[in-house]
Amino acid sequence: MMETNDIVGLFLSLSELRMIFPRLKAQELSMGSGERELLRKIELMLYDHLSIEEMENLLPKPGERSFEK
Repeated sequence: MMETNDIVGLFLSLSELRMIFPRLKAQELSMGSGERELLRKIELMLYDHLSIEEMENLLPKPGERSFEK
């Protein structure tokens, strides 16, 4: 079995994070704790680089979250 380490990684651009964030955010309540922690890291990165208005536009609209369907 191949040993894993923290050196290997995946780097996403801000535009790529903006693309996947809304889908992940909509699934937040069905995520495990590790998945939610990753989502939190993405969210913090976006908040650091986007305006509040830009962030609001990325959030799922009421009724679009997975638990409401």
